[in-house]
Amino acid sequence: MTLLSSCASRNILEGSGIPNIIIKSSSILDLQSEELKNVRPAKRKPVIAIYPNSFRDHTGQRKSNGQFALFSTAITQAPEAFLIRALKHAADGKFFQVAERVGLDSLTKERQLIRSTRDSFEEDSTVKPLLLAGLLLQGGVLSYDSNIKSGGLGARALGLGSSKEYREDLITISLRLVSVSTGEVLIEVLILEVFKS
Repeated sequence: MTLLSSCASRNILEGSGIPNIIIKSSSILDLQSEELKNVRPAKRKPVIAIYPNSFRDHTGQRKSNGQFALFSTAITQAPEAFLIRALKHAADGKFFQVAERVGLDSLTKERQLIRSTRDSFEEDSTVKPLLLAGLLLQGGVLSYDSNIKSGGLGARALGLGSSKEYREDLITISLRLVSVSTGEVLIEVLILEVFKS
């Protein structure tokens, strides 16, 4: 299956007074878009954290198939990996500092091992402090609608010929940027992604 990509983004309700709704037509392969690369570097890089359960699939959707049941999910069960990647690549890594929170248990255990090993060999046991995030990114995949538009063209004679089919899927994603110090939701965005295949 070949995925086609287009990077156009616009407010789908232009002039309606409803802000922060963005529709994009893209593909899964479009994680490193020109829009992300061309963000101007931040004067002061904010530290941002994404916890594993703070951005997840809320749809419970399974892959659709007309002939038999599929039990795998339609949406990845680790969407935070894509979000972290997008944050790390914004302005070629010059916009956000991303604090590790997905593997926090492993990280703290490793830091304890370093301290105890250095203590037993009477070395300097200090470890640099962890980054403290001032911002949390939360949200998730709210809906996944498959085959919102489909069609095809083809011709066959005696079982020989060619055909071309296409379909569009729509995914709705909600993102919130939350201040750690106050708990205030600073930015809330609803994104509608149209995937063409």
